Amino acid sequence: MNKKIVSGSDVSFAYSDMKDNLFEEVEFSIYSGDRIGLLGFNGSGKTTLLEIIQSKLTPDAGKVIWGGQTTIGYLPQKWNSEDDKKEVSLLFQKDEWQRARTLMGCLKVKGDNFYKRLGELSEGQKRKIKLVCLIMSEPNVLILDEPTTHLDYITVEILEKALKDFNETIILVTHDKFLRDRVSEREINIQR
Repeated sequence: MNKKIVSGSDVSFAYSDMKDNLFEEVEFSIYSGDRIGLLGFNGSGKTTLLEIIQSKLTPDAGKVIWGGQTTIGYLPQKWNSEDDKKEVSLLFQKDEWQRARTLMGCLKVKGDNFYKRLGELSEGQKRKIKLVCLIMSEPNVLILDEPTTHLDYITVEILEKALKDFNETIILVTHDKFLRDRVSEREINIQR
């Protein structure tokens, strides 16, 4: 049996300007090798729950417990605009540059883009570079929040294949039902 890597019990959360909880009493257990599709209607708190799972937010009630050795790779739906000031090459160690450029080339982000600031690139190019960063961090838990946003269909196909070949844990939020059905094996549904 696979080892439990993270669980949540009675997890509830509300932002300070909310009258009611965003979600309440969410229960889940995720095991090594699980491929989870996190479901819920728009505004149900999927991104918030991902942040609670990563300890970026503290739940109002309940708790999330991690077990074992994990290295999380997180692809957020949106990222800090401060990242736009960073030069792409500086996202990698110098000894990683060749591999990073090769991976970026596979995703059609080529040439001088490696020396540009992220803010000079299209949203799709930035997303592809974030995916390269994720791959190079070699995580054993992938947390992906709308990974196909701004991606062309060829890159979505490459991403799908990479996720299907990934032998570790995946927690996936996506409106792309086709991707979710082909990658996830189990679902956690957030309901009010």
